[in-house]
Amino acid sequence: MKVVPSTSPTAKQACPSPQTTEEARPSYAFVMNAEALREPGSYQLIEGHQLRRATPEEIAEIKETLAKLGGFNHYLVRHLWERRWPRTGRLTLLAETDWRYFVVAFTGINGALAGLQNAFDLATAELEIAFTIMHSSRGGFGAGGSSGFGWDAPRLFEALQRSQHDDAFFEEIDDAKAAEISTICKQLRSTDDAQLKQRIAQFGHLKGMPYNSPLRVLGYFAILESLLTHHPKPTDPYDSITGPSGF
Repeated sequence: MKVVPSTSPTAKQACPSPQTTEEARPSYAFVMNAEALREPGSYQLIEGHQLRRATPEEIAEIKETLAKLGGFNHYLVRHLWERRWPRTGRLTLLAETDWRYFVVAFTGINGALAGLQNAFDLATAELEIAFTIMHSSRGGFGAGGSSGFGWDAPRLFEALQRSQHDDAFFEEIDDAKAAEISTICKQLRSTDDAQLKQRIAQFGHLKGMPYNSPLRVLGYFAILESLLTHHPKPTDPYDSITGPSGF
């Protein structure tokens, strides 16, 4: 998911609402396909960004935001994040303590979330950020404090569509998967390869296309080809996919 700071002209940004408290609540990104977190129950993925279960206040805000974004009704919410999974037989609702509302909590601007979503895309556990709720006690969205949210509409709606027929939609996160995400994120932040970063961003953009779209598959092959090919060395006949190596 491409998440950008609210100052960017490309951000999908809701109208701010005023905060009544002096100190801002933590901002957070709603991770829509986390099933559970193994002990210790929360993970710091990168500095200042913690993957954890949503608080009751955040759950209420997530439900309200879902309603704003697409008119999602109570039926969809209960059948995706509040029922037993995978879906077999009759509907079985979970206890509130087992609901699948998880967030990446942070303070300050949301600039690091784009890189974190890129890491999710490359990791074994392909987590999906549905949207980001941002709170500010002063400055930011307005004097006196305010709230807003940002989202990537194509990815959000395509992920919701996939959830209706994919029993493997939800991912359980353990120490190994969280460590992998952290490692990938650090590697992406440390590289100066602009082409690689661009291809990874393009890979994420393809997730906004229908899951079974031939164009999405074609896009994956195009990205792979762009990473494997390069200008051949004229003096090396084997340094080319058109050379005498058999291709």
